[in-house]
Amino acid sequence: MRSSHLLESLKNDSEAIDSIFLKNFLTLTDNQLNWKPSEKSWSISECIEHIILSGQYYLEEIEKQFLKITPAAEPLDIDFHSGVFGNFSKNSMKPTDNGMIRFKMKTMKRMDPSKSNIDTRKLFSEFENYQKNILILIEKSRYYNINEIKIRSSIGRIIRFNLGNAFRFVIAHNQRHIQQAMNVFQHENFPK
Repeated sequence: MRSSHLLESLKNDSEAIDSIFLKNFLTLTDNQLNWKPSEKSWSISECIEHIILSGQYYLEEIEKQFLKITPAAEPLDIDFHSGVFGNFSKNSMKPTDNGMIRFKMKTMKRMDPSKSNIDTRKLFSEFENYQKNILILIEKSRYYNINEIKIRSSIGRIIRFNLGNAFRFVIAHNQRHIQQAMNVFQHENFPK
């Protein structure tokens, strides 16, 4: 796959997440946004908060790498090399086409949402900024070799993604938790 195609696809996926967010969650009440199907489930607000908590780490790491490297004068269009680990990481996160979340995973404590009523207006503003930053960084990436820049995983220094795979992982993770929020929204007992 060419890097230009990958980055365009990631941009489109991120814009689709925005669309789902705006269409379904923006007009909900605080009660609806903080409602949970069960004690062990997350609310819509907690899903959104988790997206920000976990994704922000990667955005900061990407920005740090950009500061170390001079961008190309023109956008690059190179062959993107994903590899087995990159494909596995993305595929383990991304929900299926019919909205199923395949693998349950335990969240690290530092990325666990607050488990309390969340100031949803502040959270929504943070989410909008987070999504804008993703799109800005995807556009900037067009001027870098996405195979050569390495981004450390949030779970440890040993695991590193190339820039293309880091974006694939983050967007798939965002899709996973937007789907999780949609599952709450579509739950039969969701407050009307």
